[in-house]
Amino acid sequence: STTTPSMEELPWSTPTSNERHETPHPEQKLFHSVMRLNADTNTVSGVEKTEEWLRTMQTLKRSGWTHCGPDVTAYNLLLLAFKNLRYRKLKSNLGSGERIPRGDNISELDPFGSNGVERVMLELNEQAGEGIFPNALSLNLTLTVLAKEAKNDGTTVICQRVDRLLLKVLGEEKFRILTTIGVDNRNNNEAEERAKLTRRFENGNEEQIHGQIKELLKSCDSAVILNGDTYHWLVVIYCSSGDMMYLTRGLQLLKHTIRLHEEYLAKGDRSDTFSPSKATFNQLLRSLTKSVYDSDQNEYKSFDTDKTPLDTVGKQTDSKITDIAKEVTKLLDPIVQYSQPSGSTYAMLIQLWSKTDSPEAGDSAENILARMEIMAMCDKEIKLFQSCYYFTMQCWYVAARYGRDDAAERAFRLLKIMAAQYGF
Repeated sequence: STTTPSMEELPWSTPTSNERHETPHPEQKLFHSVMRLNADTNTVSGVEKTEEWLRTMQTLKRSGWTHCGPDVTAYNLLLLAFKNLRYRKLKSNLGSGERIPRGDNISELDPFGSNGVERVMLELNEQAGEGIFPNALSLNLTLTVLAKEAKNDGTTVICQRVDRLLLKVLGEEKFRILTTIGVDNRNNNEAEERAKLTRRFENGNEEQIHGQIKELLKSCDSAVILNGDTYHWLVVIYCSSGDMMYLTRGLQLLKHTIRLHEEYLAKGDRSDTFSPSKATFNQLLRSLTKSVYDSDQNEYKSFDTDKTPLDTVGKQTDSKITDIAKEVTKLLDPIVQYSQPSGSTYAMLIQLWSKTDSPEAGDSAENILARMEIMAMCDKEIKLFQSCYYFTMQCWYVAARYGRDDAAERAFRLLKIMAAQYGF
């Protein structure tokens, strides 16, 4: 059995100097304790009771009992109650795999939770006149719930809702900086708006621009201080859409997180606030491999399509997925350094190269496979999947179609290694 942590142990009980906050009154702590007990029931009725206690605190404040009024912790507890709905598991003696007793369709909880956290977060954001401001935890709890629905939705609807929410919570200036990090103006429908931000930067390299972005984010008037969890859930939400623009934004946010973490380490700060997560990287890869398709503009092309004309063999191509594959492959080094990748990480990265139209696909896939083999010798948790060899051979097929004369020979050599490895 697990014990419910005391209020002193909760992550939002120790406010930082970077966030606006008030020390809870003893009366407020009593309400917090009751709300936490209801939130931990992980049921719809628990959510409703938690919100009833929040409304009671508001009523008492209007009646003159200011010490009993709601604070950011009370709102965060209601957001936590919505978040817990998607994570409820019955005790082992009652069976596993069963969730909220709200009908047979678990998908009913997605709109209930996402609509609820969005409503509560917007209400919290409007309490500035009462001296109550959302903090990083408020935003992260909201994004956690929205990310769960984004994975099931698979469209841009949740991304658009998140953008509207961030615009209101962070403010226009901070929102535009966050959503334009590293984005190429030439390949975006919002080129004119993004160009306004670009013109504010002095001509310089990527590191200088990154530093300017960081300073601008700090200087913007917002009570919310973004952390690694914020970036993680934004990457998950944007990548789950399968949309070109949002996938690119997710990739750039992940790169920004890695740079922030490296800066912390360079200053001697061992904090894991912005430590890149293999789960974040895997979500990006998973979304990219699922989102490759043949559009009217041929921006994405699968390895098994025969629509590419023969006269493109050996010529330079400009497929967007090839550029993305190269950019994502560069992130493998920091992910290995800061967060040990899994076997699925390497497998999905090789699969991504099999979707490109690059003559470098075979070489890139073999390099990744070789790194995976080395890591598998050092870490028993990393398994060499048979599919990794299969996808690597597909990469050599891609290379052959785009002008690599030795592609067949290299693929046959890989087949012999695969046969020796698996005994067939």
